[in-house]
Amino acid sequence: MAHTRLSNGIARGRRLQIADCRLQNERFRIPQSAFRHPQWKRLVAALCIVALTLFIPLSGLAWGAGETVVSGPRLWPAMALPSRAYMPGRILVKFWPKAQLSVQAVMDDMGLRPLGHLRALDVYIVEVTPGSELETAARLAAHPAVAYAEPDVLVQALATPNDPYYVNGYQWNLTRIKAEQAWDTTTGSSDIVIAIVDTGVDLSHPDLAAKIVAGYDFVNGDSDASDDHGHGTHVASIAAALSNNGRGLAGVSWGARIMPVKVLSADGSGLVSNVANGICWAADHGADVINLSLGGPAAATLQSAVDYAYNAGALVVAAAGNSYKEGNPPIYPAACNHVLAVAATNDLDGHASYSSSGSYVDVAAPGGDPTSSSDSNPNHWIVGAYWRGKGCDYAWGAGTSQAAPHVAGLAALLLSVNSSLTNNDLEVLIRNTAVDVSTPGWDEFTGYGRIDAQAAVAAASAQPSSSYVLTKQLLTAEPVRVNDPLSFVIRITNTGDSWISVLPLQDVYDTAYLSYAGANPPSDDQVNDGVVDWSDLTASLGQDLAPGASFTVTVTFWAGADTTGLPDNRTVNTAIVHDALADPDGPGPLGAGQALPTQQDSASVRITNPTGLTLASFAGAAQPDGVLLTWETASELELVGFRLLRREAGQSFAALNEALIFARYAGANQGATYTYRDREVLPGTTYDYALEMVTSDGSVERQGPVSLTVSWWLRLPLVMNVRGQ
Repeated sequence: MAHTRLSNGIARGRRLQIADCRLQNERFRIPQSAFRHPQWKRLVAALCIVALTLFIPLSGLAWGAGETVVSGPRLWPAMALPSRAYMPGRILVKFWPKAQLSVQAVMDDMGLRPLGHLRALDVYIVEVTPGSELETAARLAAHPAVAYAEPDVLVQALATPNDPYYVNGYQWNLTRIKAEQAWDTTTGSSDIVIAIVDTGVDLSHPDLAAKIVAGYDFVNGDSDASDDHGHGTHVASIAAALSNNGRGLAGVSWGARIMPVKVLSADGSGLVSNVANGICWAADHGADVINLSLGGPAAATLQSAVDYAYNAGALVVAAAGNSYKEGNPPIYPAACNHVLAVAATNDLDGHASYSSSGSYVDVAAPGGDPTSSSDSNPNHWIVGAYWRGKGCDYAWGAGTSQAAPHVAGLAALLLSVNSSLTNNDLEVLIRNTAVDVSTPGWDEFTGYGRIDAQAAVAAASAQPSSSYVLTKQLLTAEPVRVNDPLSFVIRITNTGDSWISVLPLQDVYDTAYLSYAGANPPSDDQVNDGVVDWSDLTASLGQDLAPGASFTVTVTFWAGADTTGLPDNRTVNTAIVHDALADPDGPGPLGAGQALPTQQDSASVRITNPTGLTLASFAGAAQPDGVLLTWETASELELVGFRLLRREAGQSFAALNEALIFARYAGANQGATYTYRDREVLPGTTYDYALEMVTSDGSVERQGPVSLTVSWWLRLPLVMNVRGQ
C-alpha cells in the first residue's frame, strides 16, 4: 500500500454562526454552542474524506413581510472530526478476480473474519484487531491474491447554511451563472434524477418534499434517508429546490428529482465503505447525476465506486475541497478519474480563498467567500434549504460543497433539453461553455472557467440528438424442445436526429443451452464460442442508420439443454451494442463522431426436454367407417391431452374433436397407444392431419402434418337375386 501523507489541518474549519430565524410566523431558536474542527494529524496510508462548512449569522436582514432575521449571532455546532481517521477494527480488501487461492483461504491463513461484502465492487469488509488496521492492511496488500487493502476511513460532509430568497436578490449565485436566461429554454425535467450522496435530505421540507424519489440510508441500513445533520438538505436545494412556488428559494434545476442517499451520520462523518455503497446504489437505481459534496485523500475503493457509476452512465460531480490554506492537498473523489471536479468562486468571479486547487479541477461555480465568521454580507454566502430539526428552514453557507450542486443542477438542465447526452458529453459541454474568469485557458484554480448555464443549455439544445433503442424478442413459439431450432430478432431503432454511422453488435449466449446455427445478416464470427459478433452493422448492411429507421438482425440457435430449472432472472441470451458512433454531419464518411451509450436487452426462452411423444402412424384406407388415425407416446410426464386437426388442400386446419382427448397416463413416465376414427371423409380427397399436445403448463406443441388420400371403396351387394328357369 502506498503511503499517503496528509497535511495538518486538512479538515480544519472555521467557527460557524447562525441566527435565530422567524419563518411562517413561527420562531425557531437555535441553542447557543460553539465547536471547532480539530486539526488532523498526518497519517501514513490514512484514507479520509473531509467535509468543510462555513456559516454566517443573518443579522437584521429582511426579505418579506413578517419574516425578519433577528440580530444577535448564535454559534452553530461545527462538525467535529473523530480523533481517528478510520474506523478501528476493520479494513477493506479487494481480491484479484482470478487469484489461485480462494478468498476464504487467504482469510483463514491470516486469521481474519469477513464482516461484510460490497457486492457491486467485490470488496470485503474484514475484521481486524483494533490498532492493527494499517499493519494488517499492509500485510494483506503484499499478498499475491490481493489487489489492494486499506483502512475503512471516516468521511465527512463539505458545507452548510441559514435562510433567504431568490426574488429579493439573495441568490446572487444563480444570477452569476445566468440561470434565469437558461430557464427561458428549460427549467428542467422530472425525468432527470440527481442523487445527493451525503447526510440525507429533509424528506418533508416544503422546498424539497414533492421532488424526492426513493433513497437509502447506509448509516442505519434502512430505506429512510432522512437528514439528521443539515448538510445534505442544503446541497440538495441548491441543485434542485422546488422553484416558482412562492416561497423559499430556487434551485438550478426546477424539475429534476432528488434521490437522497445517506452515507454520513448526524455528526457529519461516515465511512468510505458507506460512500462507495451509496455511489453504486445510486447508479443502480437510475441516478443520472451523482453529487458528492465530500472529500479527502485517495482511496482505491472510492475510485472503484466512481468507475462503477461512470460505466453505468451517471455523471459524477464532486467538490474540489476547501483546503487551499491548509497545504492544498489533492481531494478525493474530486481528483478521481471520471469525476467532474468543481472549485469555488466568489461573488466577483474570483478564486474563493479556501477553494482547493490542482490539476484535477475541471470547472468552478459560486461557493461564496466570507471574510470571517462574522461577515454579514449575503453576497459572500450561498443560501439553501436546511434540516428543520436544527431550528431553521433555510440557512447560509460557503464552500465547494455549495459549488458542486450548481454543476449537478446544470447537468440536469442539459439532459432535459437533450436526453441523448452521455456523461462524457455533459462534461465536455459544461467545460467548453464555461466562462474563463482567471488566466486564459485552463488553470488550477477554476479549471476551464466558471460555469455558464445559458451557454451550456444553448449548446445542448443545438447539438443534434443522438440516441437509439435496442430490443430483442424470441420468434419461436415456446416451449422449445431440446435439439429443435429457435430464433431471436434484434431490432435497433435510431430515435435521435443524427445518423448512426458505426454500430457494433454482439449477441452473447450461454453455450450450455444454445448452439449457434446462423444469422441474417451473417456475422463476422461463425464460431460457436458464446458470442456472435458484427463489428459494424452499417458495413454489414451497406448503409448508415437514418433517423427513425431500424436495423433488424435474426439469430438462430439449436436448443441444447432444459432451462426450466433456471432462476426467473437468469437469461441465456443477451444482445449488446457498444462503441456506437453517431454522425451529426449525416450519412457517408464519418465526421465528428459522437459516442453513444452502451445498451443491451435480453429475451428469455423456455427450453424443455422432448416429451417422448412419437407419431407412430397416420394411415387411411377405404373402409366403411372412415380414416383411422394412430399415435403413440413414450412418456406422459408433461402431457394433459390431445387435439386432432384436419384440413383439405388450400384450407385452414379445423379441430376434429370438440372435447380434449385426455392422456391415459398424464403426469406419469409411461406411454400409451391411441386411435381415432375420422368418419367424415370423402373418397378421392386428400387430407392433412395434425396432432396437438397440450402440456401441463398450458402450452401446445403440434406434430405433423401427415397427408393422405382417401381411396375409392367399392361396396358389393350382400344379397343377389337369382332368376330360375
